[in-house]
Amino acid sequence: MSDWIMPLSSFVGAALGAAVVVFIHWLDTRSHYRRSTFEQRLKVHQEAICLCYELYRTLSIGKPDEKYAIIRRIELWWESNCLSLDTRSRKSLFMLTGAAYDHIQGFAQSQGDIWKAIIKTRDLIANGIGEQYLPPNKDDKKLRGIFGTKSD
Repeated sequence: MSDWIMPLSSFVGAALGAAVVVFIHWLDTRSHYRRSTFEQRLKVHQEAICLCYELYRTLSIGKPDEKYAIIRRIELWWESNCLSLDTRSRKSLFMLTGAAYDHIQGFAQSQGDIWKAIIKTRDLIANGIGEQYLPPNKDDKKLRGIFGTKSD
């Protein structure tokens, strides 16, 4: 009976050791990916915020053809950059273009409702690059505070 215990314990030990190595490699790869994509994500979120402000200005004082043009520009931008946005920002910006079209055509959205939708989308985008996307850096708590997240 004791003949099988030694090979079994060796096998289990080797399997656990291999699992730990694979897990550590996965964590390292994941951390590297986050660091390498952070600048792109930050750039895309910043561009999306700028588009929200441009939409706000254009809907406020723009001519009808300018209003349609900015919405189309946001749609084209979204098609090229949506995967770099977080899920909530991506959905909100997509829904905002539809609400803006409806607003221009006189459907559903009042002036106040469209402004609220723009502000809500802008805030979601600003928070979408939150702490979970920052590269790990336990010492830099000030940077984490910029994004409106709590840091311990």
